[in-house]
Amino acid sequence: MIKTPAIYLSAVILALALTACSHMPISTMAKMVTLDETKINPIAGNYAFRLPNNVQMAQGQPVVTISLTATATQPAVSETFIMQKVSAPLSSKHLLSQVKVGRHIDVYKFSQKDQAIANTLRPRIRKMQIEKNSQKNGRGRVQMKFALCTTTNVTIHDTVGNVYIQLNPQDDFLTLLQDVNFLEYTNKNSKIKFAKDKSLPSCK
Repeated sequence: MIKTPAIYLSAVILALALTACSHMPISTMAKMVTLDETKINPIAGNYAFRLPNNVQMAQGQPVVTISLTATATQPAVSETFIMQKVSAPLSSKHLLSQVKVGRHIDVYKFSQKDQAIANTLRPRIRKMQIEKNSQKNGRGRVQMKFALCTTTNVTIHDTVGNVYIQLNPQDDFLTLLQDVNFLEYTNKNSKIKFAKDKSLPSCK
């Protein structure tokens, strides 16, 4: 038994490019690379989490931190968001297929206020892409960190889960990260520091 209530999952994604965590399925990478960035914001979609069946997510979680590293013309920036749980019944065929085989899935979204903030990062990402495409060694990447608090301990036998993303209301959820071993991230990234904000939930 791993005696801790906290699970930290870190994923690095370069929006709209084929550079991503090795756990990202090819189908999702192909979808992201063909997106029309004028109609969609890949960093402000809805997220769903499939944790091990015996692991429950605590209230007020997850927290998502989106960071843009510095480029030749733009400074680094980082924003932290508290996701809100979606109470509506599941309608996603992709997620329902997981529920039918006994998986527990929770869906989360950005608040209107947070989505407005996330939207301000979109031009930065687009400019970063232009710089990277125009320079052989163009710098810059988008880093997303998901921090999950759980109300139950994690056992070595139940540590694999998935992260899904819905890029716009018309699309179904895509598997963003699959078969992630949460045990690999438990404690390893426990030194993650979020912005000082009294509204941020903390794992107890």
